[in-house]
Amino acid sequence: MVHKWQATGAPSEMNNLIGILRRKSAYWGYVAICLILFTITFAVLGLVLGSSYLRSLNEAKTESLYNQAEHAVESLYTQEKSMHELSMKLSVQNVFRRSFLLAQSYNRIVIADALRQYASYCAIADEFALVFPVEDGQYMVFLSSGQTTDWPLFLSRYDIGAQDLQTLDELLQKSSGGGQALLLSQTLLFSYPVHTLPNSEADDSGFLLVPVQTDAFSRWIYQTSALQTELYSLDYHGIRLMEAAVQSSHSVSAGDGEGWRIDVNVPPVSLLSLLSSPESLLWFCGCIVLLVLFVFLLAWQCYRPLRELTREYQGHLGDSLPENEFTQLRSMIARFQEKNETLMEAVETRDMELRDYTLLMLLNNSDMPAPSKELARVNVRFPHPLFSILMIAPVTADEITGEDISTLIRNIPDLSGGEEILCAVECDRASHALAVFCNLIKKEQLAGVIRQLHIFLNHLPVRFLIADGPITEFSGISASYLAAMSKLKLVADAQTSGSPETESQGSELQQTANKLFFQIECGDSRKALELLEQYMELAKENSSALADRYNMMLLISGIYRLCAELNYTLAEAQLGTLLPSRSLSTIHQELIRLIPELCGSARQSRQVIMPTGQIVMQYLNDHFCDYDISAQSISDALGIGINRTYAIIREQTGHSLKTVLTQLRVQRAKQLLDNCSLSMAEIAEAVGYSSSSYFSKVFKASTGQSPDAYRRSIASGRVHESEEPEMEEQQGGL
Repeated sequence: MVHKWQATGAPSEMNNLIGILRRKSAYWGYVAICLILFTITFAVLGLVLGSSYLRSLNEAKTESLYNQAEHAVESLYTQEKSMHELSMKLSVQNVFRRSFLLAQSYNRIVIADALRQYASYCAIADEFALVFPVEDGQYMVFLSSGQTTDWPLFLSRYDIGAQDLQTLDELLQKSSGGGQALLLSQTLLFSYPVHTLPNSEADDSGFLLVPVQTDAFSRWIYQTSALQTELYSLDYHGIRLMEAAVQSSHSVSAGDGEGWRIDVNVPPVSLLSLLSSPESLLWFCGCIVLLVLFVFLLAWQCYRPLRELTREYQGHLGDSLPENEFTQLRSMIARFQEKNETLMEAVETRDMELRDYTLLMLLNNSDMPAPSKELARVNVRFPHPLFSILMIAPVTADEITGEDISTLIRNIPDLSGGEEILCAVECDRASHALAVFCNLIKKEQLAGVIRQLHIFLNHLPVRFLIADGPITEFSGISASYLAAMSKLKLVADAQTSGSPETESQGSELQQTANKLFFQIECGDSRKALELLEQYMELAKENSSALADRYNMMLLISGIYRLCAELNYTLAEAQLGTLLPSRSLSTIHQELIRLIPELCGSARQSRQVIMPTGQIVMQYLNDHFCDYDISAQSISDALGIGINRTYAIIREQTGHSLKTVLTQLRVQRAKQLLDNCSLSMAEIAEAVGYSSSSYFSKVFKASTGQSPDAYRRSIASGRVHESEEPEMEEQQGGL
């Protein structure tokens, strides 16, 4: 296939695309996946944004219709108020009394003409009428247009039949005390009394009738609020004047049942309603087509380089690859990664061996030519002028593995807290002795390095001995190494078997006790029992009551200290036996049984040497409730530089020290809040806060609720404790 490609020449882009589209290829599957992903993405996006947009449109429409209905109700109340004001104006004028009407016939013309000036009072009604009762139950009617008419003709104008006369008479009688309204034949009659004078003996009262047809209400509401007639229903004192033509599940109401009330049906705004117009539907279809074209173009642009890459490397990796281009690419990447990992492991192993070999040569031969160039070639750089060698060796080399030593070598450079540079190499594989190169800018820095190294080694489960060589120039590395080796041997001999110097500084009995405790810490039961017998023989040589009491207290206090260090709990019977009041022989027999158990516990407590990161996190989990915990206190406690402490916490957790402390303290506080007997001040103090208010602030910022609210939620959850599954235990650290 490759030879044919080279012989015929590269085809055009169009021919390449046509060839891929015709044959079975991963392109179509890629296009289908892209279409599905884009469809789901745009569907979800459209659903979220569209629902939010439609909700806002519906809310805006509801608010707009409600405002229109409120405005319409206010205008209706205004019109009703103007009717009442008109009746009051007519009441105070003499010309609108019935006695004035009966004085002479000419006064009818005066009354009708006087009503014209009030024609604009009732904008909602075409006209209103002033009605006076006359003989035989009839009424004289004066219209606002300046005309007079009789009672039957006025009723026929508004389609009020004879069957409604009695109801109308009752309305007029009721209206003598105040305004009344009556719906008769699609006409709402408002009746207001025109009162007589208080001191008049004759009944001069009349009635102001304002007939308003239901069509006039719809026109008035549309003029004042632009509210469509088919959307709302109109009620007046429970009387239904208009009925809505459009029914909807959602409606808003303006006014109340004691007066005017408008119930507006709000038609929902939906996607179909937005696409009801041809222009909107055309735009929507156009966007769908553009989206499909965009997916095809994007799929082709992403697929083409994969195809070219597969074709380029197919000849190098053989013809056994599958036809699918994506599977081919995955196979090629897997092969490249496998070869790269193998190569990186080989290079790393070779670099480490070369570095160790070069450093060991420097230890044994300081006169080698151009040592600085040899060190730079293996990436070991010492920029400062002064050097010193520290020798480190485990007390029991048979209980430590090469993996532990490799971990320790990787961790020792982390101890550099200042400008000094540390580099460690295993110089004796039989005893696992380490030589640590200390490159110093000043001589005073060596004491700080040794102190940090002591602090760090004390946190490891294996006991180490350490010795330092003199500070020299670069050419004196071998001399410093030999001096440190000699000093290490002296320290080891003094620790295991004693020396004349140490013997002269204390009694032989004290030295024997120290050796006994040392062997128990090393886990050597046989040597520990031998030293116990030696201790007992020495104690019997100078026996007295006071000496026995002192010897027993010396031995028992050391045993108690070892039990605390090894986390070994003494039984009540053992505690009763190991008392200063007991005889030396009784304590001797009990220690014969106890020492093998302590040695076994010491051996079990020895684990692999942890990396520096685990040591820092373990210390943080043990001391996060301390008030004064900080990066400086951690650095001082573990012998690690403060900048390295910050970096390790960031590497292990992904957060800063402050964030990690807050998370650990809040997690512990949640456990303590389950105990209702503890106050907030006690809980704050238990998790390392001196102020309960600051603790509440930190807790709320971390969990979203105050400690009191969290405690109440725990208490309320206990009600369903029997029905709900048990919750998992919370972790104690990160």
